[in-house]
Amino acid sequence: MTTRVQRHLAHLATFTVLACGSVAWAADAPAMSKQAFKAAQQKIEAVARSERKACDTQKGRAAELCTTEAKAREKIAKAELEAEYRPSPDSTQEARNVKAEAEYDVAREKCDDLKGATRDRCVKTAKSAREAAIRLAKVEKVESMRAAEREAAAERKAAVAKARP
Repeated sequence: MTTRVQRHLAHLATFTVLACGSVAWAADAPAMSKQAFKAAQQKIEAVARSERKACDTQKGRAAELCTTEAKAREKIAKAELEAEYRPSPDSTQEARNVKAEAEYDVAREKCDDLKGATRDRCVKTAKSAREAAIRLAKVEKVESMRAAEREAAAERKAAVAKARP
């Protein structure tokens, strides 16, 4: 891997970590501005373009895998950005679903290098991982909604207690 590709991957990894962290606290923070959202979107697209351009230096299956991974990182970053821009349990679940699908696409691409029963096991494992991630996203959404309901109920109870003489 060239130094240029490594720099781009490191940059994207940093951005992805920042985006993941932002999704975690997005429910507590005010939504980002439209200008910040558009700027972040443009940055994601620029990084993705440069990653795909870096993949052009590779040949054959390596180039296909590199391109698939670059597209997957772009999809994930955009979905996480959208979840940060419009924070809700639904958008967070959607971001996790997009991540599961993107990781599945990469895993399937890696499975294409294999043959026979090994390939079949690889595809089956990839499908299982995708389904597990989607189920986990649903469970986390429900837990998040229940926690928000409990918090709202506690706030109402505290307000009522405070209003009483």
